[in-house]
Amino acid sequence: MCFSAEASFTAAGVLAVIGTVLVKKFHKDKKVLLSLIPFFFAMQQLSEGVLWIALTRNLYPNSWSLLTQVVYQFIAYIFWPIWIPLAFRYAEKQSWRKSILNILLILGSLSILKIGLTLASEGIVTPKIVQHSITYGESPQLFKLLYAIIVLVPFFISSLPNAGIVGLIIGITFFVASYFYAYAFASVWCFFAAVVSVSLFFLLKRKEKKIL
Repeated sequence: MCFSAEASFTAAGVLAVIGTVLVKKFHKDKKVLLSLIPFFFAMQQLSEGVLWIALTRNLYPNSWSLLTQVVYQFIAYIFWPIWIPLAFRYAEKQSWRKSILNILLILGSLSILKIGLTLASEGIVTPKIVQHSITYGESPQLFKLLYAIIVLVPFFISSLPNAGIVGLIIGITFFVASYFYAYAFASVWCFFAAVVSVSLFFLLKRKEKKIL
């Protein structure tokens, strides 16, 4: 499997189209936050595609490559632990499910605080290309486990039909990325998750009336 600027840009283009269609469809619906997921993945993949160009052409670090790195890592490490439980919480109607999602949202907020303190004390890492992937440094196992719980459990808690199937697929990609691509876990798993998020187009469009 090879990752490149072309792969990131292609994924960004497809996700942007799907995200635009979903947002147009659900902009007045409780599922609007879920419909935005592919669009934000598009932004993330676009930013990494630009970073690929900077790294392969020895242009890093400059102002625009540092900006794209900040955008990518912000979405990867800070945005998703908040957005995923929040999006499912906003679309949910059952109180007990909302309660669990609230807990996950708090955990996500705490993880953001920890990441913020780490960045403040250690500074931003220098990305490198290793075996056709961009590495931002290896993530601690405990952090990866907590992160996976925060962003995966909402799929299984949600009353949205078949959301658990999407969560299961993303969970499998987590273990694949963690085991085979530990050196570039953040980049590889985000790419896998971005591709899987395409399924939200079919999930939301097909089952929209059952979770209103």
